[in-house]
Amino acid sequence: MDMSVTAVTRNRLFTKAMVRIADRIRSLEMVAQDIDVSDEPFDTLQLVFEDHDNDYLELIGTRKGDRLFQVAVGIPTDVSLKRDGDEKLVKKVAKRLQSAVESCPLAEEKKEVILERITEAIAS
Repeated sequence: MDMSVTAVTRNRLFTKAMVRIADRIRSLEMVAQDIDVSDEPFDTLQLVFEDHDNDYLELIGTRKGDRLFQVAVGIPTDVSLKRDGDEKLVKKVAKRLQSAVESCPLAEEKKEVILERITEAIAS
């Protein structure tokens, strides 16, 4: 399964911070690469950060039969977007990704594997 993390926002500090932590985000995006989802309703889970409250989470799902499942989440407001907050931001992104995985229509055993791998990725 492919995973993608992106942002649609006017918050330039957030987008700059996301560029700084891009390598760490890429490692999170790769944790499910070897999981076969041919029997699932989608191939790609896309996490989209938007200009909403910290707790915001919306399952957008797939559109017109495509295999991209989108989950929109709010930008974390409880972490510094300056360089000294990068490690904390990586953990917030990982938590949002875990929430997206938990909320999406995947088989439970696949969810468990992905969630564990995300946890391992941020621990290393």
